[in-house]
Amino acid sequence: MLIGQDFEKIEFPLFGFDFVEPNAMYGDTIITIFALFFAYYSSRYYRETKLVFFNYWKYFFLVFGVGFFLGGLGHFCYNYWGIPGKVPAWYISGITSPMLIELAMASLLPKQRFERLKRFFLIKTAFFWVLQALLIAFIDLEKEPGLGLIGPTLAMITALPSSLGILGYRFSKTITEDFKYAWWSLIIFSPSLIFQVMKINIHPWFDRNDASHLLMLVNITLYFMAARGYFRFQTKNGSEGKKSIEARGSIS
Repeated sequence: MLIGQDFEKIEFPLFGFDFVEPNAMYGDTIITIFALFFAYYSSRYYRETKLVFFNYWKYFFLVFGVGFFLGGLGHFCYNYWGIPGKVPAWYISGITSPMLIELAMASLLPKQRFERLKRFFLIKTAFFWVLQALLIAFIDLEKEPGLGLIGPTLAMITALPSSLGILGYRFSKTITEDFKYAWWSLIIFSPSLIFQVMKINIHPWFDRNDASHLLMLVNITLYFMAARGYFRFQTKNGSEGKKSIEARGSIS
């Protein structure tokens, strides 16, 4: 185990190419497979209910899965792509996907409030896109690659506590208990920050990034469980169920 520093990158020669960090590629690919599976079911839920809540979750899982796969390629092909190979994942899964979580959860609020929040989410995400572009343009990320996570980190901390934490908790009390999985995900993922900030690396084949990826896999599973719980609630009670009406009124 190493704390405060990272292991040397694992070399992975293949077909005459010098790839690195195959563990990151494996982990990101597994997350992608799960995300696409969840996207498929979210799409089914949307077709059956016509609720945009499920449509936003579908797009979240798609965007998140594609972003993580590209992130895995960025690690794997670092010797050839360098920092530019990491940029797509920063923008896609790091900055854009948190907005889709915000839109999904806020879509259960009264329509006028949702429309106001939707504009705010779009403006905020555009700001982080611009901020990330400035970081890439004016900072030597080859020397300080950790600074490339500023945009994604800000996007997550300004989106997830309010959408998954506050709204997830309220919806678990006013709509269906299954929304507890939304705010549980924040608690379960919090150790990831400790691994990253303190650079806790258990083994060369299971470093701090792999630990974060494992927790992220648990997280997206909890997101899906919350969405599936709401689908079951809708199937049982209908789109204008009594609890849903009460929830809309209680947080308007």
